[in-house]
Amino acid sequence: VKTFDSRLGYAIPLEGVRVECHRFLTTFFTFTNSNGDYSMFPGSFTFGAQYSVIFETNRFDVRSGGLGQAYYDASERLSGPWHITFGQGSLEAFYSDVFRGAYRYNYGNIFGLVSPSGFSLAKVKYGAYNSQGSVEGDGGGIHTYGLFTDIRIWRYYSGLASNPKSDQTFASTIHESAHEVHRFCMGGSIQFDDVSDKIVESWASAVELWITRDEYQSRGLSDYASLYVLFTTSNFQPISLGHQLWLKANATGDNINYSNLFIDLEDTFNQAGGMNYISLPNYFSYYGIGHNDPISGYSIAQLQIILCNSSYGLSSLATNLKNNKPSNVTN
Repeated sequence: VKTFDSRLGYAIPLEGVRVECHRFLTTFFTFTNSNGDYSMFPGSFTFGAQYSVIFETNRFDVRSGGLGQAYYDASERLSGPWHITFGQGSLEAFYSDVFRGAYRYNYGNIFGLVSPSGFSLAKVKYGAYNSQGSVEGDGGGIHTYGLFTDIRIWRYYSGLASNPKSDQTFASTIHESAHEVHRFCMGGSIQFDDVSDKIVESWASAVELWITRDEYQSRGLSDYASLYVLFTTSNFQPISLGHQLWLKANATGDNINYSNLFIDLEDTFNQAGGMNYISLPNYFSYYGIGHNDPISGYSIAQLQIILCNSSYGLSSLATNLKNNKPSNVTN
């Protein structure tokens, strides 16, 4: 089972998805491996069988919107092996991009972070909406343990009527998953709602960058989301919030909440000293030179522990950071 990745420009294996084989009243199923391969049993069907791909695992489920299951049914009946590649721009490719982000966060390398399924007694429900929303996605609402969707991702959103790149849907799924974990680790929706918007969005943006950058660099895009490939007039990588957002001191609006606060605590780059040689067309008109950022050395996993330790505002966050600072960092 493969899916077309519109950022990479070719089809990639879809790992972890459920494949079902239906023959009369019997259904066999298994899950694909890292190569997208699956095997249920040897031999073939004399009278043929019908295959399906179900976008779910034992830890999470991708829905077709708010309630229905996201799936694909093959129309033909086969007596031998079945292969499928979800084509560019197809609904199933969109489901696959959401699934890939959810699979990475719930099963893959997330640098020591806690996954959404690590908190939930029920499967985490990702709603993949084949419609246009006012935002790319949302999450961190009231958890209903499988009744309603926990995380919602829209195929289109305001300002983007055509198909988003695969990495954007993947990144949005990562971003909203980070919100879901943050809500859980704070003790629930009431406590989470009291956390500063800047902390909430800066954390999800940082997690989005760390995981999406690793995902696509490991697939061969060595400069993906690097400091030198953030904005151009034709190719913005990634087309979402997973990048270093250098804000002017007098910046206003919702963008000020999507800051590089947590990125700066982990990385070794000081944007204030390095901006003079980074070319970002059409960018300085709003964002300008970044803040002085001499701090580095916090691990990603350590930052999550600090985040969940009653960090509601910048003051309490600063106190927790100082109380848990790496050996090379001073107050």
